[in-house]
Amino acid sequence: MLANNLQFSAYLTHCRNLIGTNPNEAIATLEILESISPGNGEVFTLLTLGRLSLKDIIPQRRRYTTCNLLGQWGRFGNQVNQYMTLMTMSAEGDTIAVYPDWIGSIVFAAKSNRLETNFKPLDKEEIDAFESTKRLPTENFDIGTYQAPLRILFDNRVELRRLLSSDFSERVLNEIKSTHINTDKTIAVHIRGTDYKQIGLETKIPEVRGLLTKLISNFPKYTIVIVTDDREMCGALFNDLTCEFHMNERYSFSTELAFFYDWILLRESAVAVYSLGSTFSSSAFVVSRPDQWRLFV
Repeated sequence: MLANNLQFSAYLTHCRNLIGTNPNEAIATLEILESISPGNGEVFTLLTLGRLSLKDIIPQRRRYTTCNLLGQWGRFGNQVNQYMTLMTMSAEGDTIAVYPDWIGSIVFAAKSNRLETNFKPLDKEEIDAFESTKRLPTENFDIGTYQAPLRILFDNRVELRRLLSSDFSERVLNEIKSTHINTDKTIAVHIRGTDYKQIGLETKIPEVRGLLTKLISNFPKYTIVIVTDDREMCGALFNDLTCEFHMNERYSFSTELAFFYDWILLRESAVAVYSLGSTFSSSAFVVSRPDQWRLFV
């Protein structure tokens, strides 16, 4: 016997999630709930739907593709790439995409719809099959921390750009434009200091300086803006060049969402220089404005 209404509600939620994936288990639990509360309308509805689904009178629900670790593994770039992977695989397999709350719930209005059920994560063989032929598992599955190659995500860029746009991202873009930055005449350059220090500044910086010098010469009417997670390093290395740094303190939410202003500037500028190996860069690249001139360094 169920102890209280809260426990009854929890079992009911569990059955609601199971109807499309395991109707037999759902029906068995619902029959117990019906004996406890025979007048409950939702129990009646779910039990009827479950029994009818076994007789093929109504169609089975579509399968699920989940990303239960979204928001828990990696920072903004990794999370966006995981979300884009989930939505791309879901579209390819005609499944229902399910995920928990993540930063995109705020900035993209990509609200969560998490299930209580945990599905089997993709294994290496399944990942290889998807990357080579786009073949997906026939059962429900979870993508784990998998991020699809850029070539696959870029093929789906129109739909992903739509999904990763919102009233809030438009507001951020308008705030950027309300300053002196005209994105149609801006070259955004992403320099991730942590990566450059790992690679070795003596290797990477001369390459970046050479590119910046050429851009300044070839685009004299454009503003070159450096977006970076290491202002101190970039200021010391490039202070003699005609560049400026993206001044996040000009905008609302300057502390909490400074990274998002940089990301929007990177994806919406007429010219963008993306940092190889950075998921912050690669995620912006996939959904960048269609007419953007893209470079990598």
